[in-house]
Amino acid sequence: MTASLVRSDTFIRATRDSGYRSTAYALAELIDNSIQASASCINVLIDKTECGPGGGLTIAIIDDGLGMGLPEITQALQFGGSSRFNSRSGQGRFGMGLPNASLSQARHVDVYSWSDQDCALHTSLDSDLISAGDLLGPSPIAAVKLPSSLRDMGFGRGTAVVWSKCDRIPYQRPTMLAKNLRRELGRIYRVYLDGQIAIRINGESVRPIDPVRIRPRPMEMGEVAILPPLDFSFSTRGGERSDVRVTFAMLPVDEWAFLSNDEKRRCGITGSATVSVTRAGREISLGWHLMGSKKRENYDDWWRCEISFTPALDELFGVSHSKQGIRPVAELTEALAPTLESQARTLNRTIRERFAALRARVTSPAAIAQENHHKLGSRHGYDRFRAESLHQIVSPSYELDIRPTEDASFLTASRRKGGIVLTLNSNHPFYHRLYAPLSRESSRSVKEAFDLTLFALARTLLSLSPEEHAVRDRLIENWSDAAALLLEER
Repeated sequence: MTASLVRSDTFIRATRDSGYRSTAYALAELIDNSIQASASCINVLIDKTECGPGGGLTIAIIDDGLGMGLPEITQALQFGGSSRFNSRSGQGRFGMGLPNASLSQARHVDVYSWSDQDCALHTSLDSDLISAGDLLGPSPIAAVKLPSSLRDMGFGRGTAVVWSKCDRIPYQRPTMLAKNLRRELGRIYRVYLDGQIAIRINGESVRPIDPVRIRPRPMEMGEVAILPPLDFSFSTRGGERSDVRVTFAMLPVDEWAFLSNDEKRRCGITGSATVSVTRAGREISLGWHLMGSKKRENYDDWWRCEISFTPALDELFGVSHSKQGIRPVAELTEALAPTLESQARTLNRTIRERFAALRARVTSPAAIAQENHHKLGSRHGYDRFRAESLHQIVSPSYELDIRPTEDASFLTASRRKGGIVLTLNSNHPFYHRLYAPLSRESSRSVKEAFDLTLFALARTLLSLSPEEHAVRDRLIENWSDAAALLLEER
């Protein structure tokens, strides 16, 4: 008698421990299937109930893709079952993603697929029943009416995968899990989310997040310097050629260096890996890759690298069926690492020089004001200034502008490209009786202190609410008139 290749009861327990880095990476396997099925909209529903199979969290992923017929759904929950086995035309290759990812997070998974909501095809897989020896595999395919929670999506065709008995998910609060998933999936699928697909989690859209910053962010202060891409060509297993594209970017040191450590972390400058590896537009690893002998340093927070390749080069990158990391072979390392290491060292050196130049000129009052802007905390309307002036990065430049102005005010404060501009009216007695003589005759420290006091005044004026603007304008006008009178009388 020939023994079975796989013993179902022990295999199902072992495969649950195969390991996904996070729930987001497990869900990504299902999103990959949706993308390959030409879906344009993917909804993730997270619910917590005390009833139903096992209670606790239930996660459903529903798409409007082409759906599956009887042959496809028969294979959907089989390990290795796929009509596209070893295909290099999309994300999937091995037919392992759906059952492997699902059971890594939950003990029960249902699959529905339909082109008619009243007659959906359904199958399921329950690890408890298989471990107990009550089932050997997926349940038989049955024609069912689509559950109301899935019908409410309004998709005339599509596929839904529902996880229940979720016992391997670290977040048990739906709101916290949804927040984490939006962040991770926004990064993993940033290329697809830029107009190709829409992903929603409990009704809220997932926004693209680019840790490499080679895709512009609107309203962000400072310009990321994107270097010309580097292309490397390799032979595939099929004898064709396929390229690896490497793109480097340097963050705007001059504009962002003076941010607080909290702001740097919030904006993804520090605490974020430097090298992102994407396969067919989907991130599969974020870390420190193919940089030769160069060790990562603090200055390397200020440059980024994206390495992109197609599934045709999976063997070179050592991509496994879970698509959550790379193990580059020697051929790839030898071809890429010397060039990438050289570029990384050049960027590191350039950034060091930028910081040295900043330290050299930080003694000017404008630079001091910029460097210490974040230390003012929420006092004096800081939060309001941040909300009104800049979208993400808050370390505005300070500028002193001396010129004649049309009004009678001795100074005005304004915003220009997210920075603070203090204008002194050179026609006013304040300037030619006080400021100009102070600049000529006083010590440097006194002049610096006076400029910083004026910058503090300008910042406070700009922090006032719209309702306070009228009072502010009257105050400056009255102050200017009184100062003009008294200074001219001397």
